[in-house]
Amino acid sequence: MTRKKLNFKIDEIDETNGNSSNHDKRALIAKVAQSEGFTSRQTERVKIDGRSLRRTSRKYQLNISVTAETRDRFWQLASSLGYSSGGELLDYLMENSDR
Repeated sequence: MTRKKLNFKIDEIDETNGNSSNHDKRALIAKVAQSEGFTSRQTERVKIDGRSLRRTSRKYQLNISVTAETRDRFWQLASSLGYSSGGELLDYLMENSDR
């Protein structure tokens, strides 16, 4: 699989006249990245109160590899259902799954 080459020259950012601000440079780079099909890796994180996580008596850890989108969907689902830990959501999903 061959990748399409990025059509961008660093010379397009003129640093010699001193009039280009850092904001202008970032805006230009963002514009070129968007036109070339690049996407941001930044996601909105669901904030969870860490104190509630320490109150549970969970002793074992389950590590699984997922995409960033799956992780975010998981925590958004947990938050929307009122669960503060992944273990509680997993228990709920397993209890209510169709076999």
